[in-house]
Amino acid sequence: MKEWRRLLMFLLEKLPRDSAQAADEPMGTSVLLGRAIAAELSLCMRSPWTPPFCKARSTAWSGGEWWLEGSEGVHRYHAVDVQAPRGTGDLTIKIPKELRHYYSRHMPYVSAQPRVREDVLASLLERNASEHAAQQEWEAEWNRFGLASRLSEEVRCRGESQPLTSKVSSVCFVLRRRLRHHLLSLVMSCFL
Repeated sequence: MKEWRRLLMFLLEKLPRDSAQAADEPMGTSVLLGRAIAAELSLCMRSPWTPPFCKARSTAWSGGEWWLEGSEGVHRYHAVDVQAPRGTGDLTIKIPKELRHYYSRHMPYVSAQPRVREDVLASLLERNASEHAAQQEWEAEWNRFGLASRLSEEVRCRGESQPLTSKVSSVCFVLRRRLRHHLLSLVMSCFL
């Protein structure tokens, strides 16, 4: 019996003190945060709960005013182009020294690139979605045509880029030739 009494006395001593004694103590940030959370929760507990089907357009009465539930902290979804270092996740790829220097010294952080701070998340989500879609397209094309060719992925990548560059150069050559011909005909018509 005495042991139980000692245990209960020990637990009573460990209970929080009265608010009069707590007011004399210096308050740290964690204490202030805890009190702010407790005050907000007590405010929520004092307001009457209304089921969602009884609310007109999700409005609620709280703190002496009507407000729209879930509308605090809502921002527009606006994505801007952000640049991030490429190839840093794969340790097998060697990044040139100049590029590493640019990444570490001159490239701004992704969070500093959008002008509006709220656009950072939307921009990162958009960039991730576009990179994921490009990777899925590459894998689908590889599964469709690449496996049948029995080439490695590196050879296939080089093979796809070479025809594209040759097509671009041939189109540029044809356009230059047509432009020269057109300019010569214009010059000749001016003199005749």
